[in-house]
Amino acid sequence: NASVQAEWAGANVGLVLWKPATIHIAKSPPTLIAAESVKTGAAQSLSFTAPGRGWYYLEVKAASPGFAPYALSITKTGSPAAPRR
Repeated sequence: NASVQAEWAGANVGLVLWKPATIHIAKSPPTLIAAESVKTGAAQSLSFTAPGRGWYYLEVKAASPGFAPYALSITKTGSPAAPRR
């Protein structure tokens, strides 16, 4: 689970979760998007259950002009990974 709260007037942000095969988000096809927030506004959230192991990349996108601090929260649920040997 991930959520973001933008703190500037008129903020419109989005969350995009990219699949492990992603190399560079600006050049990646939309087929590499695992999940994304769909509403508009300063507060966004998404939930995703990974089908397997790998590194996923979370992007916070500003869809409106402006800049200021934002709060990002990421929560992992489920079983912890087995220790490497």
